[in-house]
Amino acid sequence: MLRCPACQAETAPPLLQVRAAALHTSPLREWIHLLKYRQRPDLVAPLARYLVAALYQPEWKGFLGRIDGVAPVPLHEQRQRERGYNQAELLARELCRRLGLTLRSDLLRRARFTRAQVQLSAAERQANVQGAFGASPACAGLHLLLIDDVFTTGATLRACASAARAAGAATVCALTLAMPVHFEMG
Repeated sequence: MLRCPACQAETAPPLLQVRAAALHTSPLREWIHLLKYRQRPDLVAPLARYLVAALYQPEWKGFLGRIDGVAPVPLHEQRQRERGYNQAELLARELCRRLGLTLRSDLLRRARFTRAQVQLSAAERQANVQGAFGASPACAGLHLLLIDDVFTTGATLRACASAARAAGAATVCALTLAMPVHFEMG
């Protein structure tokens, strides 16, 4: 299990912890690309196995039993129309189905359209998602698990967690399928 260096710092909030199930290397990198850009939702079930296995690691022991809801990182409605689905939501749904957790796609929303982050630096990613997410007051008091496909700099996950915490979430942790070999903190 890979740890996010940012979450080892003393100022870890708004994210209590972030983990990636694996490195963003071949063949996982290609499978994520197929899911995300090539209309391959059939890959969700095998990819979700990575998330399930990750949640059974010792560092999740104290949090797994307290998860009130699993919230996928939301896409803007325009991007979701283009893609046909939100890959994070499909992964979160399958994770919930396998572990009996509650999917909470209603808690976070993409408040504004942002440009694709793929070619952006860490600082540009941070600026790109600043204020891009909103959260429902229904977050109040909940222990949430955010799900996304790739953790690159943490900007998106931190922005989502900040919105959830501002709406009153008790704790927010995040789990992604993959993290790059060379981590660049945003």
